[in-house]
Amino acid sequence: MSAFDNIIGYRREKEELIRMCDALQHPEKYEALGVRLPPALLLYGAPGLGKTLFANTLIEESGLPCFACRKDRADGDFVASIAETFSNAAANAPSIVFLDDMDKFAEDNLQQDSNKEEFATIQSCMENVRGKRVFVLATANDIENIPESLMRVGRLGRQIEFSAPSESDAAEIIRHYCCGKPISKEMSAETLARILNGKSCAVLEEVVNEAGLLAGYENSSEIGRDHLIRAVLQTVFQIVPNDEPTDARRKSLMAYHEAGHAVAALSFGQKIGIISYNAYDLVGVCAVNNAKVMMTFRDILNDATVSLAGKAAVELKFGEADNGCGKDIGEATERIRGAMTKNCAVGFGYGYDRHSYDNRQAWDRVESISRKLYDIIDDCYQKAMCILKSNVELLDAIASELQTRSALIADDFDEMLLAHPIK
Repeated sequence: MSAFDNIIGYRREKEELIRMCDALQHPEKYEALGVRLPPALLLYGAPGLGKTLFANTLIEESGLPCFACRKDRADGDFVASIAETFSNAAANAPSIVFLDDMDKFAEDNLQQDSNKEEFATIQSCMENVRGKRVFVLATANDIENIPESLMRVGRLGRQIEFSAPSESDAAEIIRHYCCGKPISKEMSAETLARILNGKSCAVLEEVVNEAGLLAGYENSSEIGRDHLIRAVLQTVFQIVPNDEPTDARRKSLMAYHEAGHAVAALSFGQKIGIISYNAYDLVGVCAVNNAKVMMTFRDILNDATVSLAGKAAVELKFGEADNGCGKDIGEATERIRGAMTKNCAVGFGYGYDRHSYDNRQAWDRVESISRKLYDIIDDCYQKAMCILKSNVELLDAIASELQTRSALIADDFDEMLLAHPIK
């Protein structure tokens, strides 16, 4: 049995590492073909995605001695420890040097200072061990903090980017974390994966664990649906249920605001993970699962429409301005502004020179961009209002149910859409 068999999901990444491991274990068959193993491999991506787990699995499966290096001391001593690590690896070759969280080896902006001593030392050491069968394995969260000279082919040019698990992989990972725990059948792993779409493995594990803590505090014999929903809200969105008395009008306003987001998202065929709010603390969430990697300008406009639909819902139902929509308007504005000025989404005349604003831009262009931007924002708002007016029964149903249950999840919307199809 391979050590990689213990890792759930990530089939593409596993296949790449298994190939790399085979070359470490059987160099002779590759030498017979006249090829060589790359000198290093960099695993990078956001925190909590399992990069260190994969690195340790590769080390275990290779069977080679490993010499690890982590930032655990002051700069001068640490630079010396890097050189010592490579020296020990060379003396025990074939071997692996493991540079964990390499982007944290130096804290300042390394793109402006590519000769930072820690990275200059790594580069020099890699040159010194070339041809000595020392394989360098590194992990990093942010590769922007690593100088380009170290990232080129022949050094850390071989890279694997890690992203959040797919929905199907997330369900499999959640089942693994739930194994051995008394989980209620009220919520399936697939449903929880839909709610947590795009979240890291660390978040998936933490949600299941937090749900267990909530169940234990209530002396419950099993981890139920409500425990899992509360764990998601607390862990991912920092929304904590509050039993303080809440004004009924405030509660209704917030329910309609979040319901407005949901209806607009559903009208564009987007999936809702969870919506909820805490009226006492004036916080709410409508988590939309948007799996698009490459977004068109139409997608950006649709997302802006969803953002503005909370404001539109309150004004449609209560006839007054929504004062809790500042963040929504800001997000919609910045998405559209970026598409206009960086990618010339509405024409080259609305793009910034050098892709960003500075005092060298022509003032007439800056003014025309602002006028066009707010015309587009207004169009998105009017579209949101039209969507809600066409689907007012669904809006009312979601808002009413939300006031009763405080949180609605993916499965709830499947049922509501059967009763109130999108028009």
